Amino acid sequence: MAAPPRCGCRPRLRLLRDSKHPHLDHLAFRAGEWDAFLAATRHGAL
Repeated sequence: MAAPPRCGCRPRLRLLRDSKHPHLDHLAFRAGEWDAFLAATRHGAL
């Protein structure tokens, strides 16, 4: 199993996956959370 990225976005991704919302709403993110989400997409985690 690959090591999680060091940026700390993995826990936020778990929250996104467990979310009841079918679509990601960027308005629901605070700035730091959105930055972590974008970093996670660069990791290929989504």
